[in-house]
Amino acid sequence: MAGTAINFVSVCIGAPVTLHVQKYKDESNSITTWKFEETFMNYRANYSLTRNGMTLRIKEALPFHSGIYIALVKSKEKTRKVTFKVSVEGK
Repeated sequence: MAGTAINFVSVCIGAPVTLHVQKYKDESNSITTWKFEETFMNYRANYSLTRNGMTLRIKEALPFHSGIYIALVKSKEKTRKVTFKVSVEGK
């Protein structure tokens, strides 16, 4: 599985957070799934997906949103992992 860099994101409580994965040319028919820590996400009211799942948005970040988010981009040839470490801090 390709991808090892960690993208660090720090926001204040209540601010929106946007995690975006760049799509490569050979990923035109890819499927993207997201994990929070090690669990596949179910997209509750405070989350939204855009751009064919390539962008995950947290509408109003709270401390419990802090942690590791992983996007798994699966194409015919490979699976690529993109990791984000989100820190939600006081105002």
